[in-house]
Amino acid sequence: MNAFLPAAGFGTRMGDLTRSIPKPLLPVGGVPMIYYALFQLWRWKVDRVVVNLHFLKEKIERELSGFKAMEIVFSREDPILGTAGGIRNALPLFSSDAVVVLNPDSIVFTDRSLEQITSAASSSWDSLLGIAPLPQGSANTPLSWKEGQLSFEESGSYYYMGASVLKLSQFDHVASGYSELGSLWREQAYEGRLEGFLYEGNLLDAGNASEYRSLPEQIVPGHLAASWKEFIKNCK
Repeated sequence: MNAFLPAAGFGTRMGDLTRSIPKPLLPVGGVPMIYYALFQLWRWKVDRVVVNLHFLKEKIERELSGFKAMEIVFSREDPILGTAGGIRNALPLFSSDAVVVLNPDSIVFTDRSLEQITSAASSSWDSLLGIAPLPQGSANTPLSWKEGQLSFEESGSYYYMGASVLKLSQFDHVASGYSELGSLWREQAYEGRLEGFLYEGNLLDAGNASEYRSLPEQIVPGHLAASWKEFIKNCK
């Protein structure tokens, strides 16, 4: 399976931190933040990663050029297209029927395989979203989850945690230009084609400057230390 890392617009809500460095390259535990997303994709045996670029794109491209752990290709955007528009624009670069989308500022470590995640879904899904319990006072959009189906309800007790599996056929009908996933997902929720899986594993959020500064010094869980060392060794 292929993956899509939405890095084009990642620089908002970070203040001066991203004045001269794109958010995916902010250091976390001594390495660029985006390396943790690539590490999880490597553990999921993803063979090709498409990274969309816009803000300070040359710096991300320079950092990831020659990456050896997996194939990385770039989709350059000007103007910026949003995540759904970015995937639509990058369709010729994918070589699979579905794609894993992982936000670079969602630092995830799960031992569940992609096969385990997708096999639990029905046969009618278009989008399969990773969800986690909604923290009290959270500004994230609440979701309800019942019998695998997701819906947008203010009383919902879950939120989208930044990882999803999307069938690429749904983007054939997305018009070129700017488009976000939210509108697609709301339509799919209404039609019963939006499903979820309960995320299991370590989850760190670096969505804004405060959350980024609050990240712990020890990022990688102890049981993954050896795999992380192997991954870093094989990066370049």
